[in-house]
Amino acid sequence: MKKMMSYISFFGLILIGQFGIAQSSQMLSDSEKEDLAFLLEEEKLARDIYVVFHEEWGLRAFDNISKAEQKHMDKLHNLAVKHGLAIPYSIQKNQPGTFDNEVIQSLYDESIVSGRNSIVEALKSGVEIEETDISDLITALENTKNPQLQKVYTNLKEASERHLQTYVKNLTKRGVEYSSEYLAANGQNGNGKGLINKACKAGKEAGAACCKNSKSASASIDSKANSNGNQKAACCSDSKVKAACKNAKAQP
Repeated sequence: MKKMMSYISFFGLILIGQFGIAQSSQMLSDSEKEDLAFLLEEEKLARDIYVVFHEEWGLRAFDNISKAEQKHMDKLHNLAVKHGLAIPYSIQKNQPGTFDNEVIQSLYDESIVSGRNSIVEALKSGVEIEETDISDLITALENTKNPQLQKVYTNLKEASERHLQTYVKNLTKRGVEYSSEYLAANGQNGNGKGLINKACKAGKEAGAACCKNSKSASASIDSKANSNGNQKAACCSDSKVKAACKNAKAQP
């Protein structure tokens, strides 16, 4: 009888473990899932750009940081798989310079053009990318209470802060006084450059930017999110105003 009870307890623990894993994948909110998928592509953005800049200018910092970005991608990818998220096609394909998100694609294209003009412009692009990443990680941290996500996002934010400092130091060595808005603020709430707040997952609503955390349906328009040239009103993710801003037209 005791042996049978042991078997029951053993298999019960297995079932609880399996249920716990399944439950953990369901515990993420839609917002948390969107942030995770978005940040995964954003880390790819940084990796792909720094690889190009290293090939162009041969600066070791670009090589070292591009390898760090790959590790960041791996950590986020593992989280996405663990929670049963659909992996963005650009991550599955892993082709350099291609992204599902239009805003990220636009930032990549602009950064590559700018960074190929000079090593100084490449370093400035690096600063902008890291500041953007930090701001988006702060937003993602504010949007989650999941301990696993919090731990990974915090680690990535600290790494991005180090990358940011590296690029600023390299600019200083070249006689360029560049004031990082994030560093100047001593890490308080980023600098508003984040893509999550700026054009929240372009394509979520057809042709419209979705402004996460916006307090009104009249949120500002980010023209980058409107590839078809039609400036529609930003769609706020807040459920209270989502219906109001859906299909709304921007005022001239």
